[in-house]
Amino acid sequence: MTPADLIVWADEAPGPEAFPDEVEIAGRAHPLEYRHEPDVDEDGVAVTLSLAAFNELTEATHDWLVPGLVHDRALAMLRALPKTLRKSIGPAPQAIDEFLATEPDQNIGLADALAAFIGREKGVHIPAALLREAELSHHLVPRVVVTDGAGEVLAQSRDLFELRRLVAGEVEQVLRHGDSALEQREGIRAWDVDELPPQTRISTPGGTVTAYPAFIDEQTSVALRLLPDEVSAAAAHARGVRRLLAIEHRRLLRRTLRNWPSMGSMRSHQRRGSASTPPSTTRSR
Repeated sequence: MTPADLIVWADEAPGPEAFPDEVEIAGRAHPLEYRHEPDVDEDGVAVTLSLAAFNELTEATHDWLVPGLVHDRALAMLRALPKTLRKSIGPAPQAIDEFLATEPDQNIGLADALAAFIGREKGVHIPAALLREAELSHHLVPRVVVTDGAGEVLAQSRDLFELRRLVAGEVEQVLRHGDSALEQREGIRAWDVDELPPQTRISTPGGTVTAYPAFIDEQTSVALRLLPDEVSAAAAHARGVRRLLAIEHRRLLRRTLRNWPSMGSMRSHQRRGSASTPPSTTRSR
């Protein structure tokens, strides 16, 4: 660590506007609650979201939620790197100032944006995953509180992946029973859908939710469901399409598989026949 790492300039401290009273998520304003109690889990900033709003919260939105925390959070990420990488980058505060001066794209996560900047401007390759693994103080990471339709707390965490796992069942129920232009069905055994939209919107008591249609493999049939994120929907849909094609063309598949051994024998017989037949000695004239 160099002396520059210890310097904090008073005129660079974020002003009140960097700590807003509310943020907009899923088209609605949500209040932010600030608490300064370093010895408790609730220390820092918290935002309370309905299931619908939480389903719209991305990693990038969470990372940039409170502008006044971004500088110190990014700085903590750099300082958590191995010493050899830190030395290659140079003074961490200066690097973060340069990074923020570029007005990084807030549609991608902070770790991804910072890793791209360091690689581009400093010539040092840092995996974004390494920055994400940094252990950060509670007050640097907004706590997300998810509530149900009655305002009761379902779960809370600073880790979005953990939070999604905790409320996965509730989100599934919201998607299954919300109002959507796309009908969710079970027992599909033939391809009778013209085209699935890449995404659709569902109206719920807590707001409008983006959902992703997918065929779901149910072994003897396929279900059309709405899933909460694009990645899981794409993976599930690929499996569902394979199952539906197998069901719809099962007779052809059975006939092909039934004839497969004889096809192999026929090829073997042809090879043996070719080997035993002497080459022709007839010459063209």
